[in-house]
Amino acid sequence: IEGYDIANLAEGRDATASMVVFENGIPVSEKYRQFRIKTVKGANDVAMMREVLRRRSRNKWPIPDIIMLDGGKPQLNGVMDELKDWLIHMGNNAPLIIGLAKRDEEIYIPNRTKPLRLKKSHPFLLLLMHVRDEAHRFARRYHHRLRDYPKFKD
Repeated sequence: IEGYDIANLAEGRDATASMVVFENGIPVSEKYRQFRIKTVKGANDVAMMREVLRRRSRNKWPIPDIIMLDGGKPQLNGVMDELKDWLIHMGNNAPLIIGLAKRDEEIYIPNRTKPLRLKKSHPFLLLLMHVRDEAHRFARRYHHRLRDYPKFKD
């Protein structure tokens, strides 16, 4: 599973994103990646997530089984639109892309009108929450470093 999150201030300044990788339910920190948002001005999480996944799709990193976004339907729809050619090219090897909305821990899946709702104690939901929380922690750590220590911006 690859998990993605965005971190920025209300006005979008010093926006960053993270990619965390879990294999067999275990974080693999040496495969984590950090991104500085380059093309989006202002606070627009959907556009930032699109940028990060576009950049990810251009890399030759191994393809995960699942790409999980921190966010709900807007983030998922934005990314699916951005990655449609990449996913078509991959055919049956394409990863499942899902969104996890924090408010009710709802899982958004492409081509489904309603989110999947699992019991809060369901092992798969607990794993996704762990991935999401780790992506959030990693994105915020990088964001704070850029915000608090200007020398890291260069």
